[in-house]
Amino acid sequence: MADIFISYARVDKARVEPIVQFLTAQGWTVWWDPAILPGDAYRNLIDAELTAAKRVIVAWSDTSVKSDWVRDEAEKGKAADKLIPILLDTIEQPLGFRQIHALNFVGWNYRSDHPSAQQLIAAVRRKIDASSAQANSPAPPLAGSTNSGTATAPMPSPSNLADVILGLAIDTSGSMQESIRNDTGRVM
Repeated sequence: MADIFISYARVDKARVEPIVQFLTAQGWTVWWDPAILPGDAYRNLIDAELTAAKRVIVAWSDTSVKSDWVRDEAEKGKAADKLIPILLDTIEQPLGFRQIHALNFVGWNYRSDHPSAQQLIAAVRRKIDASSAQANSPAPPLAGSTNSGTATAPMPSPSNLADVILGLAIDTSGSMQESIRNDTGRVM
């Protein structure tokens, strides 16, 4: 599965291909529809690649804003908080996407030092680095385990649950008082 999924209108393939080459030159894997082979169940393949990608780049153009496929792919990327929109033409993004900042690739000179290219690198890197860090982070500690030398209170065992429940008593003034008994019967 690729790091980046690119959604675009087929008529824009010649304009998207340099962006794919630029991203792969940065060391990322990119999936786009030329990777679909004859005999592939393309709906399932597209859905699997779109789900697995760490970033979804949608290339908005005069044509792609009218494509249901592109809108669906962009919506899935947006819902997963991994969408990066880029503009290939001077257009307004479709409804539902206008509040997400889009990078202007209109007239991109295919140079990596172009401001939009640099911003694209930063946006992809931020999400991919965050995904990698999250995948490598340890699971949160369980109750009763220690983390940095600090112990958490152990959870009562089911056999002691009755003691915990019975430990709740109403004092003589009518207010609720909580007392929990440990295994030895002492109030904690």
